[in-house]
Amino acid sequence: IGKGVTAVCENDTVSTTDLELVKSIFASAGSVLMINESEMNRIIGVTSSSPAYVYKFIAAICEGAKAQGLNNDNLLETVCDMVIGAAYMLKESEFSANELISRVASKGGTTERAIATLDERDFDKAIIDAVVKAGYGASLKGESNAKTKDDELKDMLGSLFCGRGH
Repeated sequence: IGKGVTAVCENDTVSTTDLELVKSIFASAGSVLMINESEMNRIIGVTSSSPAYVYKFIAAICEGAKAQGLNNDNLLETVCDMVIGAAYMLKESEFSANELISRVASKGGTTERAIATLDERDFDKAIIDAVVKAGYGASLKGESNAKTKDDELKDMLGSLFCGRGH
């Protein structure tokens, strides 16, 4: 869909020409994020695992709508459009996420009450913990000596991105 994110790092073993080639290949599938090689495992919870967090968030909103008796056939499409719109607004805005939340959540209004419920349930901490655990899990996996065919392929691809396998 052209909206992926690929993290790429460089080191002394990769030529500038090869790095530019790798970046252009992945840019055709979305955005390219240049990071330090030491950050590769930690970025997994941010870019690779996070679509699942978003899917879970969308599914929960749809379930909340159904719990109120909303069963529109276009509910999933509508919620997805809302998420795309909110993400686009945040990406293009001069305001931070918290500033945009304040602009949407009227004092004493329904959104303020909804945000308070998320805060009571420690929504932010749950997301932060998920991101950190995904990165930590990737680090642990990297310590394993047992290699699968998928691991070997990832190592081969990793050498294109970082000059050596991961």
